[in-house]
Amino acid sequence: MVIAALIIFLSYQNRRLFYRCPSDHIVQPFVANPQNDKILVVYGWSEDELRKIIEEFISLYELPTGVKYLVRREGEALQVAFPEDIEPGLFAFLINYARYPKGFDPKGRAILSAGTVTLSSDFGLPSSNLVGRKAVFYVPTNDREHDLLYVRVSGQTYENSFAGKCWRPITDPRMPPAIAPLDQ
Repeated sequence: MVIAALIIFLSYQNRRLFYRCPSDHIVQPFVANPQNDKILVVYGWSEDELRKIIEEFISLYELPTGVKYLVRREGEALQVAFPEDIEPGLFAFLINYARYPKGFDPKGRAILSAGTVTLSSDFGLPSSNLVGRKAVFYVPTNDREHDLLYVRVSGQTYENSFAGKCWRPITDPRMPPAIAPLDQ
């Protein structure tokens, strides 16, 4: 009984590892695009904290050349642009990391993290029909697993799991209200 319960629990915890993704996606080497429109949008951290979070992320992922970024305040949000581009996978990880950074206490704050971008095939899309469309990547409301982002594009929401490395259509967008204006 205990072993069965343990197997069920572990299977539930790691269920994203079992998602099947199309295997016909060919990964091309990343080519930076200086005209990229990737923007990280963060609520709840100060500008100094966000800079430290990004520098910690760069160190954590051992990015040899670092990542050039520009931070500006836009109302209550901080927006981060990448003038020399950032790899799509790192962009997604950074959105998640900005929400759950190591060594920063979010207690008493409403921390939100999202990203906007025009999609390219570099994102490992579930359909080539999404290339060229604007998308919003975000940490969903009531996230308890800390290992996924949701992606909203053309009225459809996808779960983008870091463990499963694929996009899975979902029906409940769980989009935080402060992020909703980005989806316009």
